[in-house]
Amino acid sequence: MTNEGAARFEKNVPGPFYGTGDCMACGAPELEAPHLLAPLEGDNYHTYFVRQPATPDEVEQACRALESCCVAALRYGGRDPLIIQRLGNDPEFCDHLLPGPPVPRPQWRDAKAPAATITITGAALTDDVSRTLIQELNAELSGMYPEPGANHFGLHPDEVQPGRGAFLVVHRDGTPLGCGALRRLDDETGELKRMYVAPAARGLGLGRRLVDALEAEARALGLRRLVLETGTRQEAAIALYRATGFDIIPLYGEYLNSPETSVCMGKEIPAHEP
Repeated sequence: MTNEGAARFEKNVPGPFYGTGDCMACGAPELEAPHLLAPLEGDNYHTYFVRQPATPDEVEQACRALESCCVAALRYGGRDPLIIQRLGNDPEFCDHLLPGPPVPRPQWRDAKAPAATITITGAALTDDVSRTLIQELNAELSGMYPEPGANHFGLHPDEVQPGRGAFLVVHRDGTPLGCGALRRLDDETGELKRMYVAPAARGLGLGRRLVDALEAEARALGLRRLVLETGTRQEAAIALYRATGFDIIPLYGEYLNSPETSVCMGKEIPAHEP
């Protein structure tokens, strides 16, 4: 059986494994196949194959990269039955299928180190851990956007008090690695602010967990819409927000003063968690 497959991103090297160009640049596939996929560095925010696997170990790495992509943006377009079986004879990964239904895939993650414990907790904006993460965020943004007026750091502790908003910190095995805030703009609209994940922890899905947790906070406050501002040079952040349901919207509020560097996005909040 043959599926139509997906469009092949033009930068892929020729061969059966390929990326579609739709990956959200979380970095998880690159961790599994660092020698096969383009590194997410410099101006590259796309996941694609720069080399095809040449050994059984590399084939396994490529398969794990496909399985770790949370938006199914990596695929196998070949016809090797062993690889198709390895990928579960699953149309999510394979352009060509064997006769019969999908089959169980190896539980390769079980052989790895124990899964890290991820927790997200509320914090005050004035807590030491909050201040440290915000200082790191401000330093990164100031380096990325040196233009006068390009950065919008303003957030008052009262805006994230219980009942008005939230400030969340994400921990991995007890270590604080990122943060995010929600503040109410009006009776129906909340704004995400101060979104940050430490560089060493990017690619682990922590940013998406923060967005989901802040959306849950907004829902609990009775808000119906979320908006945010990010920067034109933060393509990975834009990809993350798109993957969590945000779309580009017109600039609003203070961001009207930085049209060259600001991107505003918004989404409607479902009444119940999907």
